[in-house]
Amino acid sequence: MENNEKISIIVTNVLNCDFMITVFNQKWVTDGTEFERTEGRLYLLPMTLRS
Repeated sequence: MENNEKISIIVTNVLNCDFMITVFNQKWVTDGTEFERTEGRLYLLPMTLRS
């Protein structure tokens, strides 16, 4: 694979924008971002716990 090729994976939207939970730790939400750095790739994957 060349460095400029991008890989995209589309997954099923199981939450369908429903972020309400009935018990603690039921749903976890994240969104990943990739940064190209001179040292290599840096991945930012923040986690949000909704209550």
